Amino acid sequence: MIVFLQSVFQRLPFGFRRRFGSLRTLLIFWNAVSLALLMSSLGLAVHFITLSYMKNSVDAELLHSIERYQHELRSRPGSRIQPPNSDNPDPLPPEQPDVPRPERRDENRPPPRPPREINAYSPRLYYLDLKPEFRRDTQPILDAIAFARAAKGEKVYVNLEAEGVPVRVLYAPGRDRSEIEGVAQSAHPMTEVYRAMTGIDTSLMLLLPVGLLGAIWLGFALTNRILRRVQGMTQAAGRIGAQDISQRLPVSGEDEFSQLAVTFNEML
Repeated sequence: MIVFLQSVFQRLPFGFRRRFGSLRTLLIFWNAVSLALLMSSLGLAVHFITLSYMKNSVDAELLHSIERYQHELRSRPGSRIQPPNSDNPDPLPPEQPDVPRPERRDENRPPPRPPREINAYSPRLYYLDLKPEFRRDTQPILDAIAFARAAKGEKVYVNLEAEGVPVRVLYAPGRDRSEIEGVAQSAHPMTEVYRAMTGIDTSLMLLLPVGLLGAIWLGFALTNRILRRVQGMTQAAGRIGAQDISQRLPVSGEDEFSQLAVTFNEML
């Protein structure tokens, strides 16, 4: 990047390079460019870290909802469905006794009303024959490929659009020992997450010009302070002529400018 900018600067007209190619201008310019690159890199890092944190929170919520739902299924008499973490038989506290539990699908009796049919994002179970736990549940399988992978024993997270809404979906298998009986699907809308990320990106874009202006002002002030000593040394050297070489450059401190002044004085 720096080499490219230097090559572009060398192609500019000589008068422009002479006017704006001074040490003061170059220091201010490179300070501003360096800070712009630094702020852009930090902005990208903040974007991806925040988005990753939000997705991890959504994933944890999806897994928790599926574990609770499969715990309900496992608690019903005669159910063979086990939660994804089969090593922990009771990952969640038992339900309250007054909470009604959905009954297992039975073709010989009237189907109950699905308790979550109003909410399209609630966890629901589909058997391996692709039929839902409740016959009246009209919510489709959102991703057939992820469903097939979960039917083989994986827990699969996918991002997709459902009816124009971006959602993140988890598919997890329900197990009976080594046999998989069904696949649970749970979705979470990502609209608020993406809206929050848009707000963060907008804030970063608004802060970038402010940071650049502050960098230019600070670079100008620091550059003038540093080059003030160079200007004093230049004026002192100009007063030294062939007829009067008794004058010497002022030496203050032990930095590079002081070493230059000492070397020049020794040369005289």
